[in-house]
Amino acid sequence: MDKQRLLSKKNIFIFFLFCVFHFRIYYYLGISVPIYVELVIVGIVFWIVKNSNEEYKEEPIIYYFFTFFFVFAYYVLGLAIENSLFYKQVAKEYDMVYSSELVYCSSTQKWGIQGRLQLLDDTTGTTYFVGNNYDFPNAFDLFAYPKLAYADYPGFFSIYHKRLLDNEPTSLQLAYCRNGERLSDKILNLKKNVNAVSKEDILNYILHFRQHDNRIVSAVVEKRHFVSCFMFANVLQSDDKLWALKYRDVEEGKKVLIIYDISSPHLFFVIDWNPSDEDYEYYNTKEGKNPTFKYLLKLEHLSTKLQPSNDEEELMVDD
Repeated sequence: MDKQRLLSKKNIFIFFLFCVFHFRIYYYLGISVPIYVELVIVGIVFWIVKNSNEEYKEEPIIYYFFTFFFVFAYYVLGLAIENSLFYKQVAKEYDMVYSSELVYCSSTQKWGIQGRLQLLDDTTGTTYFVGNNYDFPNAFDLFAYPKLAYADYPGFFSIYHKRLLDNEPTSLQLAYCRNGERLSDKILNLKKNVNAVSKEDILNYILHFRQHDNRIVSAVVEKRHFVSCFMFANVLQSDDKLWALKYRDVEEGKKVLIIYDISSPHLFFVIDWNPSDEDYEYYNTKEGKNPTFKYLLKLEHLSTKLQPSNDEEELMVDD
């Protein structure tokens, strides 16, 4: 192919547009940006700019100026476009939430609120920038960003900005997201469900279960090795069902049945720690199902047996 045809202004412009929008390719592949591929692209840019005009051979300073300008322009535009036009699309699919500790924060009239957060238990000293938020980061925070595959691998990096998700998370939220969790309403509801319930609320719920719109739903037990007092009941098939339970000696991934008030999900308890496979599959839906006669009898028995003076251990229903 003739060099002049290859290096025509039209082709150079098309290549420039490719550079600006090439981050879209990584998104469709579901991977973070590989440094070695970017170096290849930059090398191609150097070659194109150098061979697009014979004068650059005699004036190398002009050649380097235009090359770096070209690279700078497409990176700035590419990053700006990806984070402004496509951020919500990427976040919806790849958002991850992390627990963090604030290591630096400032507020200026020109730049607004800026802070640097460090992952809990991070020993590398890596910090993450969050800026232009409406609230100040606090001592402990939750931040989120779209995390594509290989983001933690050497030779890859993320181009998406980090944002402050919650500057007043509960200790349970911090524990649950310590190693990163996919963003969902489960994390938000974990805060609401914990803050709204008390021992007396649960006892009153059991004693007056007929006054509530009850559902039973299948869940699995999840533990975090750094949490000694609580574990979590995760409804895997749901986008928002997650509860914190008082810790007890059960294995990770144990199947349980949770009963809760569908209009007030913070009212809940484990109604069956050892459900049969048939019962687990029957209630294995997003919202759960109404209690069958078997569990209505169990609720009736509990309601008769339990009194407000019973200690907390009795609220953890055993078979």
